[in-house]
Amino acid sequence: MKKIVTSILLALILLVGSISMGNVEAASRSKKKAYKAYYDWMKSSAAKEYKKFRLEDLDKDGIPELIALNQERNMTYIDCYMICAFDGTKVNTISLMAGVAGAGGYRGSSSYIPKKGKIYEYSFHSIGSYEYKTAYTLKKGVFNKKHSLSMERIYTNGKFKATYKYNNKKINKKKFKSLSKKYFSSNKEKSFEDLKYISKKKMLKKLK
Repeated sequence: MKKIVTSILLALILLVGSISMGNVEAASRSKKKAYKAYYDWMKSSAAKEYKKFRLEDLDKDGIPELIALNQERNMTYIDCYMICAFDGTKVNTISLMAGVAGAGGYRGSSSYIPKKGKIYEYSFHSIGSYEYKTAYTLKKGVFNKKHSLSMERIYTNGKFKATYKYNNKKINKKKFKSLSKKYFSSNKEKSFEDLKYISKKKMLKKLK
């Protein structure tokens, strides 16, 4: 009987402990602390080039991510994004690009699946010499590069030779197409370009 009671008490202690740890973790990643961290990041040199901003909860955890945008319009039409997420201690970031870099060159797009913590970046050369696809996941303020596909074509001996890779490992063309369909084909994606952004001054006021 004593053994049973002891086992029950130990189980209760472990349960309470796990709940307490969960509460501590949740508290460390509160919206208030995240906003303070974003505010400090915006005041740092890392955010100097960005002019427009947006708060968007990309993974539906109740703590919005900060999206910073810099639009390059000097002979190009490029949007540079910095996605900021708070992990309870610091701000983690990934940089993305989208747009067009002149005639015959870079083409790209950046998107996400709302509330799923999935972020995508695509880029290709308009003449077809390269193609890159990258998928990130976001969880508890931490980004993880989940899938990476690439196709690079080099012109040698009068012909183009293509090299295909998945997560830096060589694959064939058939596998490239299969993985593209598996990991990079969704009608739920939304472009970061479609979001409405506000000025730096307004965002700093909102975060304060």
